[in-house]
Amino acid sequence: MALVKTISVRKVFRNDDTAFEALRGIDLSIEEGDFISITGESGSGKSTLLSILGGIAPPTEGEVIIDTIPIYMLPMEELADFRREYIGFVFQQFHLISYLTAVENVMLPLSITDMEDKKELALSALERVGLRHKAERLPSELSGGEMQRVAIARALVNEPPIILADEPTGNLDTKTGDDIFALFEELNYAGQTVILVTHNPELAYKTQKTITMKDGLITSITEQRKGNA
Repeated sequence: MALVKTISVRKVFRNDDTAFEALRGIDLSIEEGDFISITGESGSGKSTLLSILGGIAPPTEGEVIIDTIPIYMLPMEELADFRREYIGFVFQQFHLISYLTAVENVMLPLSITDMEDKKELALSALERVGLRHKAERLPSELSGGEMQRVAIARALVNEPPIILADEPTGNLDTKTGDDIFALFEELNYAGQTVILVTHNPELAYKTQKTITMKDGLITSITEQRKGNA
């Protein structure tokens, strides 16, 4: 059974008397342990689809089912709990709070939970991305690649089964971007499902499957290799 499934998903943005159809009926099935890239030109609907999969933006029509749960049927509070439990987000912009240390930034998703040893959990997540030794550094004291690693650690700290990444290497040089991509490969190998939006065809080719989008539609799904399972 698919871990993530969309059924006839449409998304329409309205502004005064105009409407823009960003997604025009998306049917998609993603298995547990998949490593998926989503590519396409700007405006093709990639980031909109990712936001809908992450429970951030409800579709205008259609259904999103994750782990048998129709997520947009959940009350708002339960949807927030679902996102915290199931989804880790990584963005092109790091979205780190400048006056918090690396470990404090990673602890943020834990702040509204009753988990114990929050700092140890955050330190463990930083260790997974190779930055435990810089736990007390501020973002201004880190490189771009290190800040992205902190952002990834923050996405991992709740141990979600799904990682959604929107252009996570877009602000990085080639070498650093390759290192960050290798980290996503490690996470996928460890069992997490990774869905990554990228403009980079070389990175897309390294994933298990590539979904190509144009004008709000999926135009092709290409399988490069089998999963790690």
